[in-house]
Order: sequence, then structure tokens, then C-alpha cells
Amino acid sequence: MYLIPRKLKDLGAGTRVPNYIFVIIEISAGSDVEYIYDEDLDLIVVNKVLKPPLRYSFNRGFIPGTRDVDGELLRSIVLSEHSFEPGSLVESKPLGVLNIQTKDLSIEEVVSVPHERIDPVYGRYKDINDLSKDLIHKITDFINRYYGEQRSVGDEIMINWRTSEYAKEKILESVKRASLERRS
Repeated sequence: MYLIPRKLKDLGAGTRVPNYIFVIIEISAGSDVEYIYDEDLDLIVVNKVLKPPLRYSFNRGFIPGTRDVDGELLRSIVLSEHSFEPGSLVESKPLGVLNIQTKDLSIEEVVSVPHERIDPVYGRYKDINDLSKDLIHKITDFINRYYGEQRSVGDEIMINWRTSEYAKEKILESVKRASLERRS
């Protein structure tokens, strides 16, 4: 018998981790509203409205049943030509990791695509290196504009891309970290 978890964060990272993961969408591609999952309320709540003309160029969410090194749920970008509704679960394939660093900030987000049965176009990608330069530029441009508003003058934004193997290792580590947290 499978018990339905009480909270989204406890759902589990997927049934075929690390090759496929569950991502709960917080922000839809094209949105100018930033939502974030509130673990205490177990709801996706409005965090802020982006300054025009900035809009998310990708879907963004979290991988349930995980904990990143900072104690937060592991985040994932889900690339697709389609916009997924906040709160929806998208079975995804990890392609790599986007690493963003400034003087005061270090963030790693898993870059993923929907499973082939959900999105046959993006689902065919296997690694971050399979993505077009235009798509990488689109993501990089958004990150620079988004974090550019928040950084101090002279503070550079460093963006690095890691492979699918790195992403899978990071996912497994975060699942283990969450499992240890639940036991304590």
C-alpha cells in the first residue's frame, strides 16, 4: 500500500532517481510573478512581482524529498516550450546544474527537461551540452538581469554549467540528506 504524503516536500524525489526526478512547479515559464513553496503552509505562495519587462524564460520548481547543502529543497529549472502551472508535478530528466555565484550568493539549480512522453522535443536531450547556444544564452540573459537587480555595484555574476553526471550525484546526495533529516 502506498501512503499519500502529508506535504508536497515529502512526496519523494521520483520513482527512478537519479535518471528521472519529480519537479513541483513553483513558477511557470513566461510568468512575471515569482511564487515560492512555503513548507510550513504546504502551499505555493506569491513571493514577489518581477519588474517589467522581466519574465521567467523557463519553468522553475523544487524536487520533493530532497535537501540541498543550505537546508532548502533542491531547486530545478524545467526547460520546455510549454508553461506548466504552479503546483503541477512534472517528471523530468536532469541534464546538468546551473551554478550562480556573486560575492554574497552561491546557488546551484538542477537543469532538467520533461520526460519524453510529456515533451518529445525537449525530452530527447540527455545533457546540458545538447542544448543550443541560443537556449543557453536565453537562460544566462535572464539570470544576469534577475540577479543584476539584486547585486551591489561592481559585484560580478559568475555562471557555470555542470554535466548530467554532476546533477545526478547532487540529486542522490540531496535525497540522502533529506532522508537523514527525516530520521533525526
